[in-house]
Amino acid sequence: MIPLSAQRVRTRHFTPDDADFVLAVHQHPGLRRFIPRQVIEDADAAEAVPARIERFRRYDADPVLGVVLVETRPADDAPAVPVALIMLQPIPASTGVDLQDVEIGWRAHPEHTGHGYVAEAARAVLDHVLASGLPRVVAVTDPANSASQAVCERIGMTRVGLSRDYYDEETMLYVADRPGG
Repeated sequence: MIPLSAQRVRTRHFTPDDADFVLAVHQHPGLRRFIPRQVIEDADAAEAVPARIERFRRYDADPVLGVVLVETRPADDAPAVPVALIMLQPIPASTGVDLQDVEIGWRAHPEHTGHGYVAEAARAVLDHVLASGLPRVVAVTDPANSASQAVCERIGMTRVGLSRDYYDEETMLYVADRPGG
């Protein structure tokens, strides 16, 4: 996915220098609560963090799919601050379900939640991929994850309701279709 800019944030590809940020995001209490399989434990960090960054980079050359780091747009001489990541990747359909969709998702750094950075970046990514020709993008959240559901609604996704179409588990499903598509 190409780097994108919004009013207060911009996206870029991950580098090995982002290791501390990746570890902090993957130890966030919200991640532990809602997506525990993505948590990186301290004992595994030396191997898991570089592997996660490498996995994030597998789509760097793809114009639509990818995992990008979201950072603040620096003012004056201030440095950019990493605040979140946005993912756009194929989503695994549940067993017996014949769907081939692309999922948008996000993970925020614990110190930078509640400022609208994720919604701003996710909206820029969603607009970009729908304008690029992708006909539909889905987002799924844990049914109890009201913060992620609020992001889905802020970026204009339509709440479909509870679904078992992805990940072989019940999720709250949101959809965004390409305008005019």
